[in-house]
Amino acid sequence: MNNLNLSTRLRSNNFDFIRLLAAMQVAVSHANGHLESELSIPLLSYFPGVPIFFLVSGFLISLSYERSGSISVYALNRVLRIYPALWVCFILSVCSVLIAGYSLSFDFDFALWTFAQNTFVTFYNPDFLRGYGVGVLNGSLWTISTELSFYVMLPLIYYFGKRFGNIETLLVTLIIISVIIDQYYLENVTVYGDELWFKLIKSSLLPYLWMFLIGVLFQRQWLKINSWVSDKSYIWGSVLIGLFVVDYFLDFLQLGNHPSFLYFVILSFFIISFAFHANGRWSKWLKGNDFSYGIYISYGCC
Repeated sequence: MNNLNLSTRLRSNNFDFIRLLAAMQVAVSHANGHLESELSIPLLSYFPGVPIFFLVSGFLISLSYERSGSISVYALNRVLRIYPALWVCFILSVCSVLIAGYSLSFDFDFALWTFAQNTFVTFYNPDFLRGYGVGVLNGSLWTISTELSFYVMLPLIYYFGKRFGNIETLLVTLIIISVIIDQYYLENVTVYGDELWFKLIKSSLLPYLWMFLIGVLFQRQWLKINSWVSDKSYIWGSVLIGLFVVDYFLDFLQLGNHPSFLYFVILSFFIISFAFHANGRWSKWLKGNDFSYGIYISYGCC
């Protein structure tokens, strides 16, 4: 499904800039909540950083997988993307706790937490840290487990999609299933929110997979959506502004990490359109540097 046009356009894009803004949205939103700030920036809620990360990840990671040539190359690229910065973040996190004078016991629980934070269970927060700060040392790390699950899931989707003849059909099916699970979560969070099994659903890929797969689907169907997004960021931006105005009066949009499906699809068209706007002018300011991941995982570790 990929084509020369997409490969050429990816040489100059705004994805780094988009990810930087998404990381800043998460950092500012969490800081406002933790500090109980009275400063309110309503517009931030219309551009939820985590779902935008998932969308962009689906678009770029699926393309990277198709180009990698082998599962080992793909896996190595993903490990190098996630773990070195994560390990540095963990060291800084422990140092921040010690500098603050909070008592740490280097026992089995600490070893278990260390293993979890540095492997694939980054959402785990131990009881011995509940009295430190807001009770969760780094509130952003739960998404790392989810992102890692996406990385594992993607080759399986391609394998079974090819085996049964149509990757797109499988993508759409999984999107529908994930949307249903996401709605189930939202409708029952007040009922089962304290149950362990329900917390595991929240920390899994299940309620968020559809956002990632929409990015995959956009990438896979680039030939069809190209005419919908090329040089049309102003149009999609205008549609979003219209939605914002209507929502201000009617309060009908579902935002945050579990956005309304229709709203997220419209937002996705805007994000992908803006990614290729003005030949990547906005990302050129960053001179090829992607600061988003470092900002995203480090705001809560110091």
